[in-house]
Amino acid sequence: MSEGGVCGECRDQPRTFRAARSAGLYEGVLRTLILRFKYSPSRPLADPLAAVLHECMLRRRVLNPDKIDCLLPVPVHPQRLRERDYNQSAEMAIVVGRRMRIPVDTKSLRKTRETRPQMTLSARDRQSNLVGAFAVRDADAVRGKRILLIDDVMTTGATAQECAKTLLAAGAAEVRVLTLARDTKTLTTYYPLLHTMCEGFDAMGIN
Repeated sequence: MSEGGVCGECRDQPRTFRAARSAGLYEGVLRTLILRFKYSPSRPLADPLAAVLHECMLRRRVLNPDKIDCLLPVPVHPQRLRERDYNQSAEMAIVVGRRMRIPVDTKSLRKTRETRPQMTLSARDRQSNLVGAFAVRDADAVRGKRILLIDDVMTTGATAQECAKTLLAAGAAEVRVLTLARDTKTLTTYYPLLHTMCEGFDAMGIN
């Protein structure tokens, strides 16, 4: 841990997103609902789960709607989308956008190649697994925008990191991240200093 409260992991690989918040922990009922929404034909769960995200936005100052120009869901590869029939992150983003009256962009960011399941990989492999996996269709659509990235679960932040890097390279002004849950149990396996690291870096907090 450095004097500034930043751990070695974040010092060596600085986060590209401005801040990240999660509505809860990846456990119990929330975990069950996320898995059902993601892997079963349970599209109606979009509304109640989006309500959880909406409440999180209202309670977290860093997610002030006045600082957000659009909501952008983490995309899935077209092959995976055909298998699932819908992108759970997009379904939630659309509902949250309607509630908050914030535009939702489901087209600008795309996943260009299928990747190995993140849950099967180490922290280092999670990052390398996603390198070059995302692309922006039209840079004009994101240029200068303050974007809130929407996803279901954050563990190491590798997916958010790669998405944010891609959006910033295309000209986005900044990227913040909102997820339903934070998988601290898995994350602690990778980073034992989870609860003390990165106190000075806003992107690692859940508050």
